[in-house]
Amino acid sequence: MYFEDVEEYQVTVKRCPETGNVIEECWHHPNGEIGRIGAPARMAWDPHTFIKVLEEFWVGGMLGSPLSGEIPAQTKFDPITGEPTCRVWARYGDKHRVGDLPAVEFLKDGKLVRQEYWLDGQLYRQSGPPIVNLDPITGAIVSTADALPSGLQKIPSGYFPEPGI
Repeated sequence: MYFEDVEEYQVTVKRCPETGNVIEECWHHPNGEIGRIGAPARMAWDPHTFIKVLEEFWVGGMLGSPLSGEIPAQTKFDPITGEPTCRVWARYGDKHRVGDLPAVEFLKDGKLVRQEYWLDGQLYRQSGPPIVNLDPITGAIVSTADALPSGLQKIPSGYFPEPGI
C-alpha cells in the first residue's frame, strides 16, 4: 500500500465573547510557521454580522499569493455585504504582481475604484502611472499618481492587522 504524507496543522481560534462564534482562525504548520496548503491560512469574521471580512494566504511564513500569483494573498470584505473591498497580491511578504497587472485593487460596491502596481515591494509600472483611480460607474480613469507615503509600501512579515481594518 502507498500512503502520502499528510500535512498536520495547528489552528488558533478566536471567539466572540458574547456569542462564542468563531471570529478568527489562524493555521500553522507543525514547525509553527503560519501557512496552509491549498487554503487560506488566516480568516476573520465580523463579530456582529459574522460575515467573512478577511482571507489571507501565507507561503513560507510570509504573506504570499498561491498558484504563481493567480489568487490574491489578502482579500478584505465588506462586513455588511460580504463583497470584496480590497485585494492584495504578494510574494515573500511584499506587494507584487507581474504581467503589468495591479498588485492592489480597491473595490466599492463590487466596482473597481483604484489600482496600484507593485513589483517586489516597490510601487512600479512600466506602461504608465503606478496608481490609477477609476470612476466606479464608467470605469474611466479619474486620476493617477506616481507615489505613496513610504509606510504603505510594504506588508510587514508576520504583521497581523485587526480584522475589519
